[in-house]
Amino acid sequence: MRSLEGGGKEVAVKCLIDEISRLKPDWEQIPVTTFPAPAHLGFYTFSPNVIRKIRSFSVQATKEHPLVFNAHGYGEFHADIVALFRRIYPLQFKSVLTTHGMAGFQKALGIASKRFGGFYSPTESIRRLSHLWYDYTLGAFSVRSYDCVIATSDEESFLLSRHLGLEESKLIVLPPPVPQIFFQEHALENDTIEINGEPVMLYAGRIDKDKGLRHLLEVLSRLKGSYPRIKLVLVGPDFGYKKTLLQMISETPEIQQSVILVNHVSREEMVTYYHTADCLVLPSLSEGFSLSVAEAFACGLPVICSDVGAAPEIMAESKAGILVAPGDGEQLLRALDLVLSDSHLRKELGAKGRVYAKDNLTAESVAQRYVRLYEGLVNHR
Repeated sequence: MRSLEGGGKEVAVKCLIDEISRLKPDWEQIPVTTFPAPAHLGFYTFSPNVIRKIRSFSVQATKEHPLVFNAHGYGEFHADIVALFRRIYPLQFKSVLTTHGMAGFQKALGIASKRFGGFYSPTESIRRLSHLWYDYTLGAFSVRSYDCVIATSDEESFLLSRHLGLEESKLIVLPPPVPQIFFQEHALENDTIEINGEPVMLYAGRIDKDKGLRHLLEVLSRLKGSYPRIKLVLVGPDFGYKKTLLQMISETPEIQQSVILVNHVSREEMVTYYHTADCLVLPSLSEGFSLSVAEAFACGLPVICSDVGAAPEIMAESKAGILVAPGDGEQLLRALDLVLSDSHLRKELGAKGRVYAKDNLTAESVAQRYVRLYEGLVNHR
């Protein structure tokens, strides 16, 4: 078996590869380096290095005779190249695409912005149209070229079949796996993490304008009256929004001592943050399948998040958190106040999330379903 790693979900892919190796030690998995092509909404720059990578991929695909190629990341350059090779060359391997979210397509369609106005500026509208051009041309061509496409939610499955014309018989819905370390029942010992305050709200994800952080800071300011020692811990890499975020914090004196910004952390440190917090809050304006929500469930942490992407589905099944409309500060305020003021509710929601994660999101359970999929594809050659 062969796995092609790429996109923004390296942790999930590595977890999947490691678990499949444990379940099937006789299988050979060869991660292929992703193509380092600058890409923007389907417009690619073909440098000499990229051409060499494509040629190398062609040699590997024809000489090593893999049984299955699994590309990771809808809209990623390497995923489109695999689809192109499948159409042009008589390669015998079976091909699988794992989407790992389609938030860009959802946003371009306006799904994430129906509930509130002002989401798209003129510049965003142009980007939206460019994205749709890619989705309905190269994106549709790409997904229809695969033998099987794995979506992370029913909503993604609907987008793939209804909008991109993918046959439903080729579609499977599977969540990304959660590494075993997040199923620790207690925080790992870590002397470097100390948060002086209570209650503690945790945000884990990209520092990005589409994550609803402006609304979260506004709500934090209003919560200070009821919770003078409240802390908001923001954990995640900067995606061009940190400067704006810091400016908003500096312009709001009452929250300056309440916000803690943390960049990249290890898995062990992330586990500690989940166990230290009273709730995870994810007020995203658009989202795919949030790994942060899955990890919080595994750690037994209650979740408050926007009803976008896969969140409505997993919240309905798990009953482990509260959904709010994206961009609705009043709903977010009420949900946070409800959870932060009731320790019994937090414990109840956290327990439900942990049960759901153990039943549906462990690396072993997800990897077993991938194994069955690969075996089914190979047996029907």
